[in-house]
Amino acid sequence: MLRDWPDAFTANTLVLLNVGELNPLLRGQRLGAWHAARCVAEFDDGNTLFATYASSTETDPSSESTDELSTRRRASASSRLADYWRRAIGFESLKNSPPVLAYHSAHTNLRLENTLRLWSS
Repeated sequence: MLRDWPDAFTANTLVLLNVGELNPLLRGQRLGAWHAARCVAEFDDGNTLFATYASSTETDPSSESTDELSTRRRASASSRLADYWRRAIGFESLKNSPPVLAYHSAHTNLRLENTLRLWSS
């Protein structure tokens, strides 16, 4: 089956970045991106696939409100978050599922390295 995709990478490890919370008072300092970059650095074995789902808590996802405005606000906030993760840590959207972002550590990732340098001593 892999011969059908000669350019594909296999991975020894899959790491899902699931939940990360940042105190609202600390937002805007790039600490969320730095924390995600640190997770990548800590769990990378040189052949690791990392994935996350761009889901913003800017609007309350547990809200029972399903009106069109709430749905659009959540979609807009998640889209902005996905754009930020692409710029800050170099994750890329999956073609068939844009909210899912992924990165394979076999690739050089200068964005991730630059973000790690922000707060690393």
